Amino acid sequence: MNFSSRNKVKLEGGMASMTDLVFLLLIFFIIMSLMANNQTPIKSAGFNAIPAPNEEPLVKIHSNNEYEINGKRTNDYNLMKDVLISIVKKTGKKTIEIQYDKKNTDYQLVFNIISICQKEQWGFHFSDAAVQKNIDNLK
Repeated sequence: MNFSSRNKVKLEGGMASMTDLVFLLLIFFIIMSLMANNQTPIKSAGFNAIPAPNEEPLVKIHSNNEYEINGKRTNDYNLMKDVLISIVKKTGKKTIEIQYDKKNTDYQLVFNIISICQKEQWGFHFSDAAVQKNIDNLK
């Protein structure tokens, strides 16, 4: 009596599908590494909670999307850029202090100032407007 069945199930894994998976993963990681390297690095001098008075040109960004450069307010990007470049040329100080309120500021305005600093090869650092306001209230 022969009780073995003729229909046996093959338990082999296909190697073709495994190599396809490996190549897809390889292509994915190559593309992701290339995309990660295309990001623009932002070099900053750091974050100062208490800035030194009148050492660098000060750019404040208000919650109503206005730039303020050493007391002059404007909504116009090009005017702000021209004023900032003229102040830096006049003072000779190539480090900009950027002051903004983290909660209420449109970050595109901050990035506009950072891009000007990078194009002109200036340094910049940040200070928090809310901290500065509290310090001014204590005086």
